[in-house]
Amino acid sequence: KCSSEEWRRVSGKTAAMIFQDSGSMMDPIRTIGEQFIEYIQTHDSMGAKEAAAQAQDMLARMHLSNPANVMKSFPFELSGGMRQRVGVAMAMFFKPALLLADEPTTALDVTIQAQVITLIKDLQKKVNTSLLLITHDLGIVAEICDDVAIMYAGRVVECSDIVQLYSRPMHPYTQGLFDA
Repeated sequence: KCSSEEWRRVSGKTAAMIFQDSGSMMDPIRTIGEQFIEYIQTHDSMGAKEAAAQAQDMLARMHLSNPANVMKSFPFELSGGMRQRVGVAMAMFFKPALLLADEPTTALDVTIQAQVITLIKDLQKKVNTSLLLITHDLGIVAEICDDVAIMYAGRVVECSDIVQLYSRPMHPYTQGLFDA
């Protein structure tokens, strides 16, 4: 078990997380900018002005139109896709070695889902981040993963590279996922 201080040293710079609904991790009574700046300053000694400029730049890289307005917005003023992009921006800000993504596109429509997956893939490649994706969506798995572990009832029942999994699923549960 890690202390808060130990976890703070690891989170953000070494490992980061994209949640299923990034909006639920945000404080509804504080602006995106306040939260993003606080996140940066929690993990870096950067001043508030520089943190704000870099946060806004990161939001622009997420293809959010008018990042200055996003910084002034409250989470409830943004769409689900916009909140998820803010979550990706925060998670990738420090270029972590490991990115954990728990169903990062579940609540999004298909178009926004594809955009968020593309952003994650592009950022992952640019900063050489390892990605651990947790999802039930085998379409996303096919698009973004190299290797796959299928879990059933809390246990790994099949591990393989993506090509083998799609050409010859071995476990009945894996076959059931494909049939669904």
